[in-house]
Amino acid sequence: MTTTSVAFGEIPARPWSSADAERWGGAGRPEWASPWWPVVLSVVAVAAAVGHQPDRVCTTGAPCGAGWPHLAVWAFFVPHLLWLVALPEVAVGSSVLLLAWLAVPGQWAGGTIERVAAGCVVAGLVWGLASAVAELRARRRQRAYVRAASGGVTAISPPPESASPSPRRGLARAVLGLLLCGAAGILVATLVSEDRADDRRAAISVAAAAAGANGAVYARELPVVANEHGALTVRLPDGTRHRFPVRGDYRHVRTVRVLADGGWSRLAAEPYGHGRSQTRALALGLAGLGAAFLTWGLSVRLRVVRLRGRPVPVLKVLARSNDDDTEVFAHDDAAGLRPVLHFRPHTAVDAEDDDAAEEPDPALDVPPRPALLYGAVTVGGELVLARASEAGGPWLVEVTAGATARGSVLGVSEAEEEAERRHRRQAERRIQEALDTMRPAEGPVRWQASPVGRIAAVVGAVAVLSALGSRVADNWLGSIGLIGLGALILNRLVRMATWRVTADPAGLRVRGQLRTRFVRWADATAADYTPEAELVITCRKPAREVDLGRLGFPRLERALHLTPQARTAAAEITAMIRNPTLRPTG
Repeated sequence: MTTTSVAFGEIPARPWSSADAERWGGAGRPEWASPWWPVVLSVVAVAAAVGHQPDRVCTTGAPCGAGWPHLAVWAFFVPHLLWLVALPEVAVGSSVLLLAWLAVPGQWAGGTIERVAAGCVVAGLVWGLASAVAELRARRRQRAYVRAASGGVTAISPPPESASPSPRRGLARAVLGLLLCGAAGILVATLVSEDRADDRRAAISVAAAAAGANGAVYARELPVVANEHGALTVRLPDGTRHRFPVRGDYRHVRTVRVLADGGWSRLAAEPYGHGRSQTRALALGLAGLGAAFLTWGLSVRLRVVRLRGRPVPVLKVLARSNDDDTEVFAHDDAAGLRPVLHFRPHTAVDAEDDDAAEEPDPALDVPPRPALLYGAVTVGGELVLARASEAGGPWLVEVTAGATARGSVLGVSEAEEEAERRHRRQAERRIQEALDTMRPAEGPVRWQASPVGRIAAVVGAVAVLSALGSRVADNWLGSIGLIGLGALILNRLVRMATWRVTADPAGLRVRGQLRTRFVRWADATAADYTPEAELVITCRKPAREVDLGRLGFPRLERALHLTPQARTAAAEITAMIRNPTLRPTG
């Protein structure tokens, strides 16, 4: 952001009316087209499909190769999911490619679970494709509405007159993508080199066996003495045992062909071993992530260059700062009641450019100032805004440092605001009922998880531990992911089963997982039960609030007509805070 003395008031731009702005806002993608839903479905489905893939049958005549093509396709899901969120125009192509791969015969092998998982992968891809198409159509409509509202008036957007005349938006992502691709290239080159070295040593072993040589160089059929999942133990010619990591199915195999060259050995059925599969997956995953960031950064940079290098639609609007963001209003919304869009400027306002005393505060009724909006603006796109800083003073030129978003900075829709007001009314009604019905307690009062809640938490914990014990992946990447997810779930379940709040004459004693917090009555201001089933005890400064986190399952409790204990605790604690006579006396 910077100031400029260009006579923006002389540009014959048309005002953006509330009707046109409302039409622009209503042209956004439908709710079902949010990319996050197909992303979540695809992540779960791909994890299930990979985890339930049947083991390959590897033989000496048909050995299992390095598996680069197969791994590359699964790794391609990494950039695809990021493109769904950031670049729908690229996600359309990636969705079609992945669907074409799944249409190849042989991709639906396995039992019922594998086929269901593959079907869910297809559903996620189709949903993502529909979401990307809907997003692109919405952007096309929004650009058309902006052009129509501008009446054909265009102008070249002003550059920010600062030390960085053209903020390098998008370059950081592109550089990160190049670094990730470089790291992936190094890993791939190293793996290919190691595979070629193994091939040379294998050729030496086969040649020695053909010549009838004995000793440390051989290619022989050796007996299998132990067959575990992911490992095969073989008795070597000298009587010692050697354990080979494997990824194939050897349940009915009694002997395997082993190639050896001194201290080096491998199975003829698995030329490149199982240990490198994890490194291959890591390398291709890094390549996919690098490709996603590279295309994302270049796409953003291209949009920025196009916006600032040629005439674009320009509209008269109103704008004001809200914390670190700028909100844009229709030209006839003088009171600034209905933000049309908001964005984060590239830099903050300097003190000499815009007096700190005049910096708008959302809590104050500060009217927005006149501004000019450059560009065929879309949700998630780029724009340039020139707005008045003072009466008759220089104008501020702002460029986007992040994606443009619809509505206010808070991002709360009217439906969400109404739901929040309804929740507050219901909470206040419960507090009033507690004030009318509660009587002073003679001893400490406790609120804690109900027996039903504790049983549900214990059953959930047992299910999680059983799942972890039976389905932990046989590689370190998968194991870390599953263990981390299980730890998060167990942490929440333990909190749901063990929470407790005790009220005594001195204050509230709140038991968490590791310690008990004490809150004096003089510090406590209220106890809130949020729509997400979180119990929070707010306090006056400098005392810190106590957040017990999520303590239930709101939808399940409503379906079973259960009264959440945390909700009752919030109402009764707040009643004690408001009416000290209701607090325990002894």
